[in-house]
Amino acid sequence: MDLTSSEWAAWVQAGGAILALFVTILLSRLDARERKWTALLQARNAAIALHPTLRATLRELEWATSKLEAGREPDRLEFDVHGQYWIDVGMLRKLHEKLLPHLPWISSLGVAAPSVQRAFRAIDAMTEDLQSYYHEFLDADDKVFDSDRWPDSRKGVERALTLLRKAMVEVDDLLAH
Repeated sequence: MDLTSSEWAAWVQAGGAILALFVTILLSRLDARERKWTALLQARNAAIALHPTLRATLRELEWATSKLEAGREPDRLEFDVHGQYWIDVGMLRKLHEKLLPHLPWISSLGVAAPSVQRAFRAIDAMTEDLQSYYHEFLDADDKVFDSDRWPDSRKGVERALTLLRKAMVEVDDLLAH
């Protein structure tokens, strides 16, 4: 096969273009793997940062719900460790405050982020609802308990608990992998 120098140049150019295409594809795949790995590391870091607070929040919600299921009144669930003050669902109003500083981490959770966001929104809605039992003109710990409205409020507590349990499963799965 007798090729002129311009034909050889064309073949070399075509070969170089094909090689460049393969290198581009290879680099693209390596870059995608690196981005995926980086995202996974960021998600795990976020899970590590959020896990203790989410777990403590879940325990408090489970505790309050268990007392309610045992027939306790929502405004008198239990005595505190000193046996002096009643602990009531008003303590659940503070869960939102515990989670709020961790809000920036939630978006970094990757696939677990939507479930944690849903749980946070449910806790936010529960907090807003429970806040209505407390009034400005009373002392901070005084409440006006509306037993007629409580069944709807309890549904909000149970919804927050259900969504937080689902979120914890996803965060635990993220930490396990």
